[in-house]
Amino acid sequence: RRKGSVQPTRILFLANFDAQRTTSRDLEDKFGEFGSLMSADIRKNFAFIEFKELDDAIKAKEAMHGAQEFGGSSIVVEFKAPRPSG
Repeated sequence: RRKGSVQPTRILFLANFDAQRTTSRDLEDKFGEFGSLMSADIRKNFAFIEFKELDDAIKAKEAMHGAQEFGGSSIVVEFKAPRPSG
């Protein structure tokens, strides 16, 4: 595995959006277009969006990364990195 590459997961990390004006409902509405969601959780200036199906998370990341959404310049959408073990 290359350094810096993250395996696809059902959970997406979202950054570079207007966290003051964006609600979890906004995220649910937009990302829900790609499939069923388990949760959309905003924390300070970033968010985690969890899909029920991996394929839906992959589609959402490909479509939304770099998009002009949620009041940001271009949003960052990445797969959530696993927590380091040990």
